[in-house]
Amino acid sequence: MLVSHSLPPKFDGFGEIREFAVSEYPQLEYSMKDVVRAGKALKGAIEWDPGHAEEIRSIFRVANSWRASHAFPMHRMRSELHGRMSSLKIKGLTAARLKQMTSIRGKLARISSNLRQMQDLGGCRAILPSIGDANSLVEAICAGFSHDLRREDKYMDEPRSSGYRSHHLVFAFEPREDGEEPFRGRLIELQIRSRLQHSWATAVEAVGMYRAENMKAGLGDQDWLRLFQLMSLEFAFSEGKEYARAGRPARILEIEQIAGDLRAEQTLNALSHAVTGLERFDFHPNNKPRYCLIEYFHASRKVNVKLLDGPSKIGGALDEFERSDQGLDDKSSVVVELDKIENLVSAYPNYFGDVQLFTKNLSAVMHGGEAREYKLPPVDKVPPPPKETPDYEWIRKQNRRHRRWSE
Repeated sequence: MLVSHSLPPKFDGFGEIREFAVSEYPQLEYSMKDVVRAGKALKGAIEWDPGHAEEIRSIFRVANSWRASHAFPMHRMRSELHGRMSSLKIKGLTAARLKQMTSIRGKLARISSNLRQMQDLGGCRAILPSIGDANSLVEAICAGFSHDLRREDKYMDEPRSSGYRSHHLVFAFEPREDGEEPFRGRLIELQIRSRLQHSWATAVEAVGMYRAENMKAGLGDQDWLRLFQLMSLEFAFSEGKEYARAGRPARILEIEQIAGDLRAEQTLNALSHAVTGLERFDFHPNNKPRYCLIEYFHASRKVNVKLLDGPSKIGGALDEFERSDQGLDDKSSVVVELDKIENLVSAYPNYFGDVQLFTKNLSAVMHGGEAREYKLPPVDKVPPPPKETPDYEWIRKQNRRHRRWSE
C-alpha cells in the first residue's frame, strides 16, 4: 500500500487554530429535486461515455454539493460530543467524516430510501478506552442533546449478524441562530464504540478494501466473514457480555482452524507493515489542520492524504477527485475532520491497513488467551514555543554611533 500526503499552501499568520465562521462551510447549491434525481442515477451503474460527459459530471456535482452541506452540522455535533466527553472526564478520540461516494452508491443500491433521506452522509465517531466509558457516554447523550433524535440502534448489546458492534444515534440538526438555518434537518449519525469494537470494525473494512470485497456489507469471502463473526463474540466475551459465554471452547477451535487455513495473521501483519509516512507530516506545531481528504485507489491500493486549510475547500476537493473521466468504481474519497492530524490513523485505520490491535487479539485467542481492552496511552502535548524577548541591542548601538557622530 502506497501512502502519500500533501500540505495546505499556508497556515494562519498568527500560528493559531482558526475557528471557521458558519459562512465558510459549503451549502447546498441545488434544489432538493436535483438531489433526488442525482441519487436515482447513482443507484445504477455509471459507465464513462464521452457523449454524456456533462450529464455524468452534473450527477456527481449535485451529490457532492449535498454531501458537503453536511460538514457544518457534522462539525457542530462532533464539538458537542467532545464537550460531553470532557464534562464526564472520559478520555478518548473523536473524529468525523463525510461518507465516501462508493459507499453512498453501494448503499443506495441496497436500500429503498433516496439520497436526500440517507442518514449517515455525515458521521461522528467517539472511540472510548472501554465499554464502560462507551456506555456512560451513550447514557449522557440520550439524557439530553441539543438536536432531534431520529433513530437509535443498540448494536453494542444487540450486534448485527455480521458481528458489528457499536451504538448508533441519528440526529437531525437544530440551528442555534439564523445563520445556521440553511443546515436545519441535516441528518448526522453518531457512532459510539469501545476501542476493542473499533479495532474489529476497521479490520473488517481494511481486509475488505485489500481484497476489493465489501465485507462491511456482508459480501466477500465466507471464511473471512466467519472469522470476523467469531472474533466479535470473543471481543464481546472480554467485555463481559453474557451471550458470548456459551460455546466458547468450540468457538476457539473454529477460530484456530479458519485463521490457519486463511493464513490470517500473515495477511493482517502484511497490512500493518504498509502503514508508513503518516507520522511525518511537516507543518508548524501551532498550525493544526482539521480537515483532510483521503483518496483511495482500489486497484493500486494507493492512499493519498491532502490536508485542507478550511471547510470552504471541501466541495472543490470532492469535485476535483471525482472529475476524472475514467475509473469511477476504482476509487473513493472521504473528507475527515479531526482535532489533530496525528490522530488520522487512529480514527480511520482501515484506509491505511493499520490492524495491529485486532491482529494482536487474534493471536492471543489462538494461543489460549483472551482479547483485551485497549487503554489509550496519554497524549503528549506539544509545549508552546518559548517566548522570545525582543533584541534591542541594534537600537542601542545605533544610538551610540549617532552620539559619537553628533559630538
